[in-house]
Amino acid sequence: MAVSDQTLSKAAFERYQEQYYSKPISAKKKAEFSKLLLRVIHNELSEVDAQILKMYFFEGYTTREIAEVCGISCSSVSRRIKKSLNTLYEKLKYAAEYR
Repeated sequence: MAVSDQTLSKAAFERYQEQYYSKPISAKKKAEFSKLLLRVIHNELSEVDAQILKMYFFEGYTTREIAEVCGISCSSVSRRIKKSLNTLYEKLKYAAEYR
């Protein structure tokens, strides 16, 4: 199940907006965030880590299902998700501080 970049960015942005903002964000800010998120996922994470994040957060796979598909243990999937989220957080925090 592949997710298009447009679907990924829309879902990611909506989740981000629901968690951190109570008022709507402008279309320009929404587009900037979506581009930034996709760029960080594609450029800062390995291909496997990016695919694991997409499968877990946007395609609804469980860690067990991802482990079976990727041929790694469930604990490895969990570690990769945590590591990837930390990387995304640091990159996005850095981008927000220097924008």
